[in-house]
Amino acid sequence: MLPAANLLSINVTDIETYSIKTGLFGAMRVDPDLHDAALNTAQEQITTLACNSQILEIAAQNAERSIEGLFALMDGVQVIVTSRAPGSCAPASP
Repeated sequence: MLPAANLLSINVTDIETYSIKTGLFGAMRVDPDLHDAALNTAQEQITTLACNSQILEIAAQNAERSIEGLFALMDGVQVIVTSRAPGSCAPASP
């Protein structure tokens, strides 16, 4: 039995923020609090979309198929792979 699929982390590596206060094309520095808020909102939205698209169930099915495919390469071996129910669809706190 495979372990439950879990959402380990959501990472947004690049985000551009625009603020009316800083002007067009960010000619002035963006308020760090505004940038952090935009980053957090993006991560929350990505998490929600991933969970709503049943990403953990899909991950469990893909893992089962991959392991079954590995054993299918061996002659005379029949294996049934199952997974535990998916875990929490929220990334672990750092």
